[in-house]
Amino acid sequence: MSRLARRTVLASCGLALVTATWSWAQLPPSAVRSTADVRPRIPDEHDRPYNRETQSHRGWEIREPQYTVFATTSPDDARWAASHVAAAWNNASRLAGRWTAVQQNPDFGLSSLQVVIDGEPLRDRDAPLTTINVVGIQTQVQLNVAPGQPPLKQQLARLREAAALAMLHTAGLDSAAPPWVVAGIAAASGRQGLTDEQLRAEAASPSTAHFGGQQWRFAREGQDVLAYRRLDHDAAAAQVAFLLTGSDAQHAPEFLSALNQATREAARTAAEGGAFRAQPGDRQPASADTPFDSLLAERRTQFEEWQQEPLSGQPVFEPPADADPELIAAEREMLVLLKLQRRLAATSSDPQRSFAAGVPRTKVVTFDPAKGASSRPGRSKPTIATFSDLAARLSDPAQGVWATLDVDGSLLLSTDTERVQALLATAENRYSLETSSGRTTLVRQLDGNKALRGWLAENTEKKSRPLAKFEVASAGQKRPANAADQAPRQVRFEQR
Repeated sequence: MSRLARRTVLASCGLALVTATWSWAQLPPSAVRSTADVRPRIPDEHDRPYNRETQSHRGWEIREPQYTVFATTSPDDARWAASHVAAAWNNASRLAGRWTAVQQNPDFGLSSLQVVIDGEPLRDRDAPLTTINVVGIQTQVQLNVAPGQPPLKQQLARLREAAALAMLHTAGLDSAAPPWVVAGIAAASGRQGLTDEQLRAEAASPSTAHFGGQQWRFAREGQDVLAYRRLDHDAAAAQVAFLLTGSDAQHAPEFLSALNQATREAARTAAEGGAFRAQPGDRQPASADTPFDSLLAERRTQFEEWQQEPLSGQPVFEPPADADPELIAAEREMLVLLKLQRRLAATSSDPQRSFAAGVPRTKVVTFDPAKGASSRPGRSKPTIATFSDLAARLSDPAQGVWATLDVDGSLLLSTDTERVQALLATAENRYSLETSSGRTTLVRQLDGNKALRGWLAENTEKKSRPLAKFEVASAGQKRPANAADQAPRQVRFEQR
């Protein structure tokens, strides 16, 4: 073959290779997915309901992507239950977003919850009645409203807690945290938004149904009897409520950090095949020596004190009935800042609390040729002299995560950047701090050349609940120190 012929053949092969590469690049994506493929999954619309409301000879059904509510009693019962299931699911999802992001997947929890409202009498083969059953990745909730059982409206808290537990089970929390933590978080999410009257109605007529959800942990003690260990539901709800909201939510950051760490550890164990270490049907009892148990044990004394005074750390605040709603809203926002300012001031003045919170302490070292070197702690100086100092401390990530209860009683963390910045309103130059005679006053500028002043005074009756006091004055007027407690009105705040 001549040299020209060989060059022609090589050029043809190169052109064919380029053409094949270009054609391969234009092919549609392969249907085979690998673990390294990060493309988003195309949603399967067959997993979602075609009709939201349907009716049959059995009853009425309402379907949403994550849950299905079926009632044999009336369509109003199905709609009423569906609205509360959605509220509890959303509450649990927002709270779970504090330690995981699994619920942000658009396909999270599709068809994972089934709620049945049944008015048929309880059969012997169905006894004992159980509200929650976990079957695989699905959760089944059954509310019995037959004669002898509480009416549906009096099982509201139970319904909402069951819906919240279903969301937490779908997120895998029950495989990462002990049962009392899961039940307590479900109770906190389910009861959020309920009034005291609704909770009292639930407590007045307790259901005889068993609150399940941990059946997969136990084996059978008989052919038709499960060796189920009952959980003290009220105690679990109180313990988690303390860790989330006790002492103005000061324990919440460490509790949420433990949840995040436990969730990551459970995911790592699952990736290593931890689910295949036990044989099907083996008992999987929950450990009683977890970081959550240690966290609660370290705060046992504070927990007992909190049980005696659940509003410990919350200022006494009760606006008059005829007060301006806009003024009350401004006072509630100021109250959140006053709580944080008081907490930071106490931390800075106490060396031990300062060290625990990561606040640097000064130390003066002197040297005497006869006695040698000696050191003494430096004088504690106020680190928050202006509102700019307060805003900088609350916005500084290096100071660690702090938590408090917001104006509506919800959990507010320093990581909620948008809410914190809206509360501080530094761009609007709305607030200022004034210190006189050892008392710090927060001043908020109002329209009409007026200012709203607020401070926390000591409460002689309940030292753990300071008195919140407010007054409206001219923007340029400073109130004399000796007349501080004459005109301002005292308001009382009750946490919901």
